[in-house]
Amino acid sequence: MSIGAENAYRTGDFHDQLVGEQFRIALVGKFYVFGFLLASTVPYVFLDIYYPEGTEYYGLFGMIVWALGYILFVGVMKNGGYLGAGKQTGVGTYFVLGMAVGLPVLLGLVLLILPGLYLLMRWLPSYSRALVTSDGVGKAMRWSWEATEPFQRQLGIALIGPLACYGASIAMILSYDAFYEHFDWAGYIAISILSNAVQSIGVAWFTILGVAAYGSISRPIEDVEVTFG
Repeated sequence: MSIGAENAYRTGDFHDQLVGEQFRIALVGKFYVFGFLLASTVPYVFLDIYYPEGTEYYGLFGMIVWALGYILFVGVMKNGGYLGAGKQTGVGTYFVLGMAVGLPVLLGLVLLILPGLYLLMRWLPSYSRALVTSDGVGKAMRWSWEATEPFQRQLGIALIGPLACYGASIAMILSYDAFYEHFDWAGYIAISILSNAVQSIGVAWFTILGVAAYGSISRPIEDVEVTFG
């Protein structure tokens, strides 16, 4: 068992600690979270209303939302007290790690769904590990795989919330496509706002969960220096 796992056991039940750390991070990073939700929802609603066929604009905003996700990640890491020694890596490592994790996860989701979710769960804390160390992408992923070994059930349960947000967003879109004749213009706008907002909540939740998983595994919560923003 890793030192981080021993710390987690000494400070109490891992599930309770993980849930508590998510709430703590969301609270101290509330301005980053709210800013991300607003900035990642409004543009897509605008496109849905005025440029529903503008594929190139959706792609552009997708890259912008990715950048906003990085800002959210660094923001909650900082306000959560995990960057006392500063960042050891930058956006380049974050991008490469996203590709290294995202491609096998996507392949697993396409093939059988569950393998992709399993890989996502095991590599969830790797982003935080890469940001606070100079280990690099490969070592961060290996650390995450080893560190999450004792906590697979708890982390798997924790994934249900953000995954449910994605599922609800997709369900709303599919429902509109299937029964669009029953929706008026106001209904279309409502579906756009709700589906995009719920999806943004899911992205933010995944980010917070990843940071909370890293914190709960790597060191006791009472050892984290909290910075309120």
